[in-house]
Parts: sequence; C-alpha cells; structure tokens
Amino acid sequence: MRWPRSTRVTQQTKTPVHERWPRRAAGALALLCDSADRVALVEPVSHDQVWNLVGGAVEEGEDPREALTRVIHRDTGLARVAGQLLVTEWMRPDPARSEPEGMNLIFAVAPLVRGEWDSVRLPSEKLKAKRLTPLDDIGQWASPPLARRIRVAMKARATGVHEFLPPAY
Repeated sequence: MRWPRSTRVTQQTKTPVHERWPRRAAGALALLCDSADRVALVEPVSHDQVWNLVGGAVEEGEDPREALTRVIHRDTGLARVAGQLLVTEWMRPDPARSEPEGMNLIFAVAPLVRGEWDSVRLPSEKLKAKRLTPLDDIGQWASPPLARRIRVAMKARATGVHEFLPPAY
C-alpha cells in the first residue's frame, strides 16, 4: 500500500507531514527450496561466515515483490517472481552496524528444478558461495536470527498462514 503524500503543514514546524515520516529499511528475501525442501543459502562477500537467504534491499519507491525478482535475477540469474508473503519480521536499528530500523519480508518463490542450483554462477563481487541446506541442519549454517526466520517461513509456507516476527534481540 502506498500512502498518499500529504502536503498538510503543521503550525509548529512548517514542514510538510510526509517529510517528517521516519525512514525505514526493507529487505525482500526468498524462501527458495528444491524438491527435497533444502533451503538455498548464499554467503555474501561482505561478511565472513554469514549465510543468508537469496534477496536484498528494497530501493526507495520500489515494490518489495519487484525488488525480490530483480535481486534474485541479479545474484543468481534465475527467473523467479515473489509469491505468497510468508513472514514479516520487524528489525530494530543496529547503531553498531549503521543499520536503521526496518523489516524483512520473506516470500515464497517457485521451487528449484533438478540441477538448476548447480548451474547458478554467483556474482563474485557480491557472493562467494552457495548451498542447499536441509532444514534440520539450518542452525549449522545460519545465524540464530536467520535460522528462526527460515523455520517460521517454512511453517508459514506449509500452513498458508502469514507470520509476523518481532525482533529476535
């Protein structure tokens, strides 16, 4: 939903209301699995030993579904369209990493077909590794917050019920 831009000006600030709205970050992530329900994870160049779901930042003014389609194609070459919204996770700001508050949106996408993940060539400037991980092993590869996200997303996909996650920390 896009909020209308209000031009109403308050008496105290003389600033249009929409210019005082807080800025928040949004991430669009894919629950990309194969036929055995192994979860596709990627390891970014920018972080050591940190794995993540395929996805990335939603640019200002960009629809989260379109952002996910764009990032999946950019990072993997795969053509996927964001399906059902599985999880909305609220994120607190992290001043130590200069990260604003925001949210992660995890979407279902079409499953991988046999051999498709093996053929993916990662952009070396962004991603250094990829893997398919069984849900039972997810804690060995994912940080505790990411493992929580993935488990909740898998449950939401199975039940068809969207889940809201408050901050894990």
